[in-house]
Amino acid sequence: MIPSPPVPSRMLFIRSVRRPTGGNIKVRDYFTHAAAHPGIDATIWFPPCSNHQSNDIWAELPADRLATTPTMDGIRFVCINGKDWSLLPDDTAAAEIIHFVQHPGYLADPVLRGYLERPARRICTTPALADQIAPVANGPIHVVPIGIDPACFAPRHPCKRHRITILAAKQPEFAARLDEQLRARGHEPELLDGRWRPHAEQVGIIRATDVLVALPSRVEGFYLPALEGMAAGCIVVCSDVAGTHGHCIAQETCLQPPFGDLDAHVGAVLCAIEDQDLRARLVRNGRKMASGHGMPAERRAFHAVLDLILSASGDKRRGGAEKSMLGVRAGREAPTQRALP
Repeated sequence: MIPSPPVPSRMLFIRSVRRPTGGNIKVRDYFTHAAAHPGIDATIWFPPCSNHQSNDIWAELPADRLATTPTMDGIRFVCINGKDWSLLPDDTAAAEIIHFVQHPGYLADPVLRGYLERPARRICTTPALADQIAPVANGPIHVVPIGIDPACFAPRHPCKRHRITILAAKQPEFAARLDEQLRARGHEPELLDGRWRPHAEQVGIIRATDVLVALPSRVEGFYLPALEGMAAGCIVVCSDVAGTHGHCIAQETCLQPPFGDLDAHVGAVLCAIEDQDLRARLVRNGRKMASGHGMPAERRAFHAVLDLILSASGDKRRGGAEKSMLGVRAGREAPTQRALP
């Protein structure tokens, strides 16, 4: 008799969308990775207050993947992000919590820091972020290097429509001043404000850009737009901030003027336009950096984490213990007497 295939483990994502953000896109990516894993049956629940239908991020969610209630019956894993901890039922039964941590702001926010202290597995996008939260995080930490939309790697436009594009959403006032200074020098930047654009539209603008001026917040968990610009063959000018140094390497993959230094940003843009040798080096090295961040690589890394979690969960059910493996950082060990909320 041919044995029946194993029944996939049920995984419930819980997500409340207040507004469209890059973080919401990444949760969507993680969900699609989980749904594609042969050992996982993934569904997602949005509370009534969620604004997920107002934008394109979840537009392609299959109806059979949408949970109508956050019931824990039969659920083996629950995935949450940010302040979605508050949406967890009082009784999570035997479900294991998988907590996505996408930025270091958890350490400064009392509510988010409190969530880090609760027992769970964490998934971070960079080793640096994992190291930052490790002293507080209660449970194992896994690193899944971030992936880029495949459209970013498409062939370059033969003629760039935008010589300079400024991503202004996170530094609008500074971006306006930079735009004014560049126009005074005869340039006509494309200024992208904080209005939400479908990601395909924004990627199209980036691919049609020669010099991409990326203006992140002072502290980032990763800051994907700079890497997307590298993938698209742009010369990237990105403010020097914490959280970007894994892919933003000054004079190698991009130019990194100090955060908030207007003159330095103007000078960097002019240098990016005029120095042909520098341009060629930044484009070459930027593309090489981005090539290691394809979406297939992110899926493989995410599936490797799921394989480990499934194996560890099975070991625990059989009375075994999880083994230490490369790529897993140890947070504070969860006290056995402490229950999840």
